[in-house]
Amino acid sequence: MNWQEVVRLARDHRIAPFVYYHLSRLPDREHIPPDSLFELKRRYLDTTGRNIALFEELRKLLGLLRTAEIDAAVLKGPALIGTIYENPGLRWVGDIDILVREHDLHDAQDSLLKNGYTQDSSLVGYYSDLSHHHLCGLRSPFSGITIELHWALELNGHIFNIDINEIWDRVQTQQISGVAAFVLAPEDMLLHLCLHHCYSSIDSITLKSVYEIAAAIQYYGESLDWSQVVARSTRYKLVWPIYSGLDKASKLFSANIPSSVFGLLKSQCGARQITRLCLLERFSCRDLIKLALLSSSKARLKYLLSMMFPSVDFLSQAYSIPPDSTLIYLLYLIRPLHVVRNLFFRSVKRIILFAFRKIVPASKNALPASNINW
Repeated sequence: MNWQEVVRLARDHRIAPFVYYHLSRLPDREHIPPDSLFELKRRYLDTTGRNIALFEELRKLLGLLRTAEIDAAVLKGPALIGTIYENPGLRWVGDIDILVREHDLHDAQDSLLKNGYTQDSSLVGYYSDLSHHHLCGLRSPFSGITIELHWALELNGHIFNIDINEIWDRVQTQQISGVAAFVLAPEDMLLHLCLHHCYSSIDSITLKSVYEIAAAIQYYGESLDWSQVVARSTRYKLVWPIYSGLDKASKLFSANIPSSVFGLLKSQCGARQITRLCLLERFSCRDLIKLALLSSSKARLKYLLSMMFPSVDFLSQAYSIPPDSTLIYLLYLIRPLHVVRNLFFRSVKRIILFAFRKIVPASKNALPASNINW
């Protein structure tokens, strides 16, 4: 066993604390090299300490928003710890993602700024453009942890059509580290996990994101309404992300998913489109997938134009040019060529890499994290 490779893969797949927790409980763990086990243990302890500080921050944050009479729903990591992750040391949480209603968004931001949270003013305009679905992160004065205030879920309005008011109508109350907080309903939680997995991990699919889909299905069990999962996937134009996420959870972790669900999703999206999107996914062509998911040529053109001609603030951040510089307007001549070049060459490069990996198998002792054959 190449234990250095085990540690590397555990780190790349964001499951090092999880791996340590289970290895440390083995009766014959003395066969594991001490330095490898120590590295995994260090990450487990770092995660535990980080999450203790994070949940203390979350309590303060929810208290501030409650005082300001702003509804807040906890997304992703913090909502999963205490449910599918019983041990807080098993899941690293990078920042705190909070969903607020769109009309409360700036009140929530002002409330945090008045209580000492800080924001990088140079990034504010950047996060108001293109596909961003949350404000520029706010840094806590207490812990240094970043808070992201969301008003929508990933790519909503650009590609997907999620009715955020319906999401709010279905939120449920859950105890998170001793504090009552809103979380997404089980079916919406599953949709969001699949969406986040496909949108955020398409360039480098991780076992963590697939595991969380499977673990959520196991945790909610018979309380999951699969007919609603299919209906909402269709209504919100999420059929492919849901199909892709559920398919991997079924194949890798034997998630208990009714076979009829895959048939219904295929019938809504079309077997040919599912096949085409899954092929693009294997090439890791994020930009081509986004374009393929759009429903019409008009929508694709609109999305391409938004990429080619973004705001001045976006260009300033992307190309490190002061927003008041006259040079920034020359970028509107260069940017379209840059977008087309990147879209074409990046896609060709990934297709060539994919073909090369199929022709030249990876060595037994060095399996790249991105070379998993789904």
